[in-house]
Amino acid sequence: MSYFCQIDIKENGDAFEITADVPGVPKENVKVELGPDNTLHLSASTSKEASQDGDRDGWKFHREERSSEHRSRAVRMPPWVNTARLSAKVEDGVLRVVLPKLPEAPAVSNGRTSIPIA
Repeated sequence: MSYFCQIDIKENGDAFEITADVPGVPKENVKVELGPDNTLHLSASTSKEASQDGDRDGWKFHREERSSEHRSRAVRMPPWVNTARLSAKVEDGVLRVVLPKLPEAPAVSNGRTSIPIA
């Protein structure tokens, strides 16, 4: 599974938009946070189990596998992002984060702020 290897960042006069592929990742496992210095943190995790039993050529075979992955990216945004109006949504395996702009730069916060995912 590959996600957060590449992100797209675009901008217009009103906002920045970041999109990232998160195929097969439930939205509950996707996290978006804004940290100090307007650093946007994107993370996602998955886990899966596979089990298989059978007989072949006189052999009884067993297999159980478990795997989990955690990926993250961080992007520093300019200080004129309106942190009170950030939005994030996962739809059809794509994370879309919209970061509206402020007319002037605000003071920089010292902690992370969680952004709910719709």
